Amino acid sequence: MKGDFREMPDGPDQVSAHVASWDRRGFLLASLSGLAACSGIGPDYVPPTITLTDSFAENAAAQTGDVAVSRWWTELGDQKLNDLVARGLAQNLSVTAALQAVDEARANARAAGLGNQISGGVRASVTGVDVSEDALGIIPDQVRSATLSAGTALAGMDRRQEAALAGLEAAELDVGTARLAYLSSLVGAYIDARYFQETLELTRQSIVDNTRILRIVERERSLGQAAELDVARAKAQLASVSAEQPSLESAFLANVYGIAALLSEPAEPLIKTLQAGAPQPIPRSAPQVGTPANLLRNRPDIRATERRYASAVAAIGVAEAQLYPTLTLSGTISASDSLDASLFGPSLALPVFNRGALTARRDAAKATAQKAETAWRASVLGAVRDVQTAQSAYRLSRRRVSQLQEAVSATRTAFTLTERAFEDGAIPLLDLLSAELTLTEARVGLAQAVQQSASEWLALQIATGSGWASVSRSSASAQAE
Repeated sequence: MKGDFREMPDGPDQVSAHVASWDRRGFLLASLSGLAACSGIGPDYVPPTITLTDSFAENAAAQTGDVAVSRWWTELGDQKLNDLVARGLAQNLSVTAALQAVDEARANARAAGLGNQISGGVRASVTGVDVSEDALGIIPDQVRSATLSAGTALAGMDRRQEAALAGLEAAELDVGTARLAYLSSLVGAYIDARYFQETLELTRQSIVDNTRILRIVERERSLGQAAELDVARAKAQLASVSAEQPSLESAFLANVYGIAALLSEPAEPLIKTLQAGAPQPIPRSAPQVGTPANLLRNRPDIRATERRYASAVAAIGVAEAQLYPTLTLSGTISASDSLDASLFGPSLALPVFNRGALTARRDAAKATAQKAETAWRASVLGAVRDVQTAQSAYRLSRRRVSQLQEAVSATRTAFTLTERAFEDGAIPLLDLLSAELTLTEARVGLAQAVQQSASEWLALQIATGSGWASVSRSSASAQAE
């Protein structure tokens, strides 16, 4: 160990004050400054760029605001859905896990903070020296000593902070991604549950219609105006329609169970709430799509990927810093009634025998950063694809809903006229059964089109990154409590 030995002031009470103003601090700072200059080692982070079109394929170029705060699900006008979304944002397990990951990343950032970069401590002791007066001619003393040490690898210190802070920012954005996934799953399950509920109600109406037809046929059979074959056909169609009920009820319950799981709540109360029924969710307007460039701001997954790229670039500097010396400072300060002394000095550790492994680790960090940059580009292009796909699907689904609404209206009129003609004996039973079946299929087809249109509308909201910041972490935590 390098160091020197010099006098200190008389009296133990003056030791700490003297250490605080010790002029060796200049030596300490001078020793550290050489390595501190290397704290910015490695490549500086430059945000990635990508060439995007001015607008999406089917949309004029128009900027959007901060759609991340949009509460778009309220546009469906369903208060039950609004309540479910609010509860789930506060207690969904995936969102909770993402928030916990933020706490972990925040702790890691604190651990990489500047105040924690220099590690070390103080060890103190008081020793009684039992010395014979006859031997030395002195009075026994109390010798107080303190050993101080500090060690740091200043090279790469800033990069460690950069990597930790970028990781924290990515974790915070992951919460937004988790919220989008929750919104997609919950609203999607609600849309599907209402669709199966609607289809179940249409099936019940079909059962009523077919039951009425069967009674008409049975009455005519008793009067000798219908054949036994007609009765069998009417019964067969009634049984076929009735057989659809169990599978529809099962599908409805499966979606309710899925919603309960997303809410982290028991399913039984939710079943009772949703069984009361409600119209299928129908979007009132198209979402604001904006431009491809808006996705870089509004999509949390893209932003998180960019932050991970920044962290990976900083990690190159951290890995490269391992190729530089590590400085350790240590010493001892002793004070007694008769003697004050100190010994303090630096030492350097050089990576010599493991330099090949450290170089390989640095090269691996470079490859990781390149992979992270590629992942960012893929996320941007994937987001553009998601928006354009959802946009065209939603536009075409709305057209299909409009066409099926006209078809249902015409089919209902045809069924009414066919039923009257059958009762007048103008047409055979098969025509009536066929007309009823056609009406049921048209109604179910319309319900399915409405469900599909709402699902595509939902997909477009998620693709544009809408709604993930509509609730703050503080409010979510308050609701959870």
